[in-house]
Order: sequence, then C-alpha cells, then structure tokens
Amino acid sequence: MKKPANERLNRIVSLAGHSRLALMFAKGKYGMKLWPYDSFEIETSLTIEAVVHRLAAVTEPAKWFSLPFGKHRAFQGAVSREGFKVTRFIRYRNSFLPIVHGTFRQGPSGTTVLLRMRLHLFVAVFICLWSILMLGSLGFFQVFKSGPELHPIDFIPVAFLAFPWAIGNLPFWFEANKKKKMLIDVLK
Repeated sequence: MKKPANERLNRIVSLAGHSRLALMFAKGKYGMKLWPYDSFEIETSLTIEAVVHRLAAVTEPAKWFSLPFGKHRAFQGAVSREGFKVTRFIRYRNSFLPIVHGTFRQGPSGTTVLLRMRLHLFVAVFICLWSILMLGSLGFFQVFKSGPELHPIDFIPVAFLAFPWAIGNLPFWFEANKKKKMLIDVLK
C-alpha cells in the first residue's frame, strides 16, 4: 500500500536530518511554501451550473485600467462552464497577485472545484533570472576572493538571492490566503 504524501515527506526529511522547522515551511504549515504556487480542491454540494452562477456573480470582466473608487465585485476575470481564471480585485498595484485557474468536476454528491494559484508568468521568469544572476555573482565572488576566510562582503550575493524570494513569496502568500478564504465562502 502506498503511503500518503505527507508521511513520505516526513520520512524523507527525518532521514535527511533536516530540522522540523524546515519541514513545516516545505509543507506550507505556516501558509507559505518555498515557491509561490498552490493547488487545492474545494468540494461543494452545488451543481456545476450553480457554482458557475455563484462565481460569475462575484466576478467582473478583467480590465487593463479601472478606477479605484466605486463599487466593484470581489474578483475580476472570466468564468465559464469549462472553468475560470480570476484575480482578486484590489485598489492598488501588486505584481505578485495570485492568478487563480479553476476547473470543475461533477461528482455523485456535488461538484469538486480544482484550483491552481500561481504568479504571473513574467514575474516568475523575472524572479528566476534574478536568482540565476545572483548565484552567478556568488560564484564570481568565491572564485576571485583572496583566501579561504569569510568576509562580510561575501554575504552580499546571498542577501540579493534571498531578496527576490522574499518579494515573490511574502506578497503572494498574503494574497493567496485571502483569496482561498474568499473562494471557500463563495462556493460553500
């Protein structure tokens, strides 16, 4: 019999000797994983048509520019019977706002909504390129430094490597947790 994923991950981490804190972050115990991506399912007793109707009621069409004042719905994007692609409507700019893709699967007792949250592709590529550049500069500093001792300047590329991870993850998970709660409220 195949072990559940969490049990396998616990065993792998305990065999590797990593700390419990690292395991909690890897599994997302604190609401944040190592990469800004999440997938989950919401099960509801509603039919697919009712789910589409509820999502359409809280979603307005996506616009390049909208005025920050006035009455707006909770989400902006597109909803159809095949699925949906939405972002939360906010009155400020946030490049790290999660994009939610969802599809529907009809079951015997209702509908399962399969959801994926991810960064905009351009932002994800930028973070990857920045990280590669910083890893290269870290290697450059190590090759051309004089002697094996560590100097404070040796940690500058490490800080620059941690920076894009932090600016990609912190705002993403802040918004993703809000969005997850909102979608559960709409679909339950």
